[in-house]
Amino acid sequence: MPVAVVMEGSERYDLKTLPGAYVKIKRMNWGEKLQLRSFNSKMTMRSQKGRKDVESELSIFNKQQELYSVAHCITEHNLQDSDERLLNLTLEGDCLKLRADIAEEITTLIDKLNNFEDDDDTGK
Repeated sequence: MPVAVVMEGSERYDLKTLPGAYVKIKRMNWGEKLQLRSFNSKMTMRSQKGRKDVESELSIFNKQQELYSVAHCITEHNLQDSDERLLNLTLEGDCLKLRADIAEEITTLIDKLNNFEDDDDTGK
């Protein structure tokens, strides 16, 4: 029978933005993905301009999404602060210390691994 749950294990990625650095990333399970989506806020506004109805949607991206992804998907890394202390990426303060380019590369890797819509096998 096919196994339909996330299996233990993670994929290692060498970071391009910091030579010698790596992260190991695991896939999210459905519960984690739902929790991640719950941080996103959307608001739809409808108004009338003259004789036309106007509808606009505002999406508010929450930093909690990124922090949650990093805390739950990074299983191992070798990233340190300036005192050579291994960063604890489950702590917001340590995550916010990361250089922006490094953090963006990590979150892009997490998104790529966990985004079904960008899966080459499905063509989506």
